[in-house]
Amino acid sequence: MNDDPKTFSFLIEEGPPTRLDRALTSLLPEDLEISRSRVSKLIKGGYVSLQGKVITIPKTLVYQDQELAIRVPESRADHIQAEKIDLDIVYEDVEIIVINKPAGMVVHPGAGNHTGTLVNALAYHCGQNLSESSDKVRPGIVHRLDKDTTGLMVVAKTDRAMHSLTKQFSSRTAKRVYHALIKGVPTIPALLVKNINALDFEPGDIFRISANIGRDPSNRKRFSTLGSGGKTAITRFQVMEIFQDRSLSLIKCWLETGRTHQIRVHMEYIGYPIIGDQVYGQGQQNICSTSPQINEIIGGFPRQALHAGQLELIHPKTREKMVFEADLPEDLERLVSIIR
Repeated sequence: MNDDPKTFSFLIEEGPPTRLDRALTSLLPEDLEISRSRVSKLIKGGYVSLQGKVITIPKTLVYQDQELAIRVPESRADHIQAEKIDLDIVYEDVEIIVINKPAGMVVHPGAGNHTGTLVNALAYHCGQNLSESSDKVRPGIVHRLDKDTTGLMVVAKTDRAMHSLTKQFSSRTAKRVYHALIKGVPTIPALLVKNINALDFEPGDIFRISANIGRDPSNRKRFSTLGSGGKTAITRFQVMEIFQDRSLSLIKCWLETGRTHQIRVHMEYIGYPIIGDQVYGQGQQNICSTSPQINEIIGGFPRQALHAGQLELIHPKTREKMVFEADLPEDLERLVSIIR
């Protein structure tokens, strides 16, 4: 491991006593992708302190209002391998580059994905012209899309752009719009029956989900909505088109926050999972319609039907408002055309 660790400090908020390794795994930034087993190793290695005292036992209980600190050595290769991979470039200048990411492409190198990522492609296309102000293993990366989610991403080429864009995303002035094909048709009467406390209705037939998200206590590879703890997560969505005897619908989603798997988790939470989602699909995804042919097509769609179709931001240098759009990718457009 690298000898130049990054320190993270936390204050334990209200809740029952929790194991130290479990608490740290849920508190650390999601984009670090640090497993509980690695957290345990860091604790045993003397990288964690509780109330200013080094603790080396992962099962130590932590309580409300206690202060935690952890030093996380960066685990990375000495350099990013530049790879000549085709990119769908929507816009580029000296400060930023906007990419339309395809399905199947991981954003940055990590466990099991050291090559073939967007960062590898950017390293070839941009050379040294990518900001490393936040992370050398993720140069230029301001926000992410899941491997099988398609659509728009902005990348910072300069430190000024990184600072500006990071601030825009954290303050929620950068806006993202997604499109998703979901199972069922959300309606106010149907959702009122479900009596979901975290769901509100807004003018214009807009639904607002406000449910905290954190790692699923029973499956660390998933995220889930949490009654207490987790991070604030807010998604708005609107039904745009209804298909096949009201068994499927196309929705437009606005992200107010940007948690890992947020739209996927929230749509599963209210009972309308995204088609093709192998993690948050609630099972039996192929049973959607009264048409056997449509069920077969839906069941065979190999990824979550989710696309980041619009991105709005302020240019880091010119301060100009910029809006980028990307049509549905070919596979999702074909699926929508078939069921229409």
